[in-house]
Amino acid sequence: MSAMRSTASGVLKGDHFSTTSSSSTSEALINNGASSKFEPLVTPSWTDDTIESSTPRKVCYRVAFEIISAKSTTCQRSAAPKKKFVLYSILVKRTPGLEPHPGLIERRLLNDFPFPKKTIVGNFSPEVITERSVAFQHLLALCLSVTELRRTQQFYDFLCGRELKEARRAMRVAQFEESSIVLENVYYIQEKLLLHDSEFCSSVFRTLCVLIASLNAVNNVNDAQNYAEKAIEIIKKHNLTTHAMHNELIAAFVILCKKMFWSLAEQKQFLDTTLDEMKLKAVKVDKLPTLLELVMQKDYTSSLTMQ
Repeated sequence: MSAMRSTASGVLKGDHFSTTSSSSTSEALINNGASSKFEPLVTPSWTDDTIESSTPRKVCYRVAFEIISAKSTTCQRSAAPKKKFVLYSILVKRTPGLEPHPGLIERRLLNDFPFPKKTIVGNFSPEVITERSVAFQHLLALCLSVTELRRTQQFYDFLCGRELKEARRAMRVAQFEESSIVLENVYYIQEKLLLHDSEFCSSVFRTLCVLIASLNAVNNVNDAQNYAEKAIEIIKKHNLTTHAMHNELIAAFVILCKKMFWSLAEQKQFLDTTLDEMKLKAVKVDKLPTLLELVMQKDYTSSLTMQ
């Protein structure tokens, strides 16, 4: 497992793909992808028959990455001479069937990525871009299908890190509507990959708390309530109240929920019980900052597991 995590550290860097090892894996991916057509990749996909659908029965679904577009562009941030690169739009979705809430991210390959190798001329031709797109898609599928890779901080950063930083920047200047749009997309990615995992589902809860705080800040009550219900289900299903690191966040979340769900007896009973539990754990509820103040003071989302 440690060797696999080391490989992941070399392959995944922030919102870019790079590598310092695992060349044999890269070559295998090239061989699989070089002659393929640029189409949605369904094999290998991550399958897990313990994931619950919205229906009463349990079903197996796949989570797949699909590169829906690849465009050449230039870097606008650096003062150095502008360099051209390819930006890939990646859809994260469930299959089979229609995915109502896909996640969408834009990422690029770094220059030192070894497959397929760049050509002397024509690196931005449709043929070369298609070839690299297929190989990129195969690598993402591999990371998703291997548990040790899927659970790394590096893979999490690749999928969500850029957007989480963007959301925090927006919140610092009180652009809460913008941050809520970005965080909603992050949630669409996380709930497909992490929500069923008892070890990492708290990441989804923390993202939801920041999203709910942003929505409440712009008086988007309906959406805030909708996502609050999802967060409450996570607390119930995964018993998050047993984790001391979440106590203040849960208490602040519950206090806000009591205001949003004041007329719903069923929710009110659970919220009152949870808040009493937090008080027994020495959380100073009366002096606690609001949920928005709390998530502004501390970054709850950048780490896959809270330390």
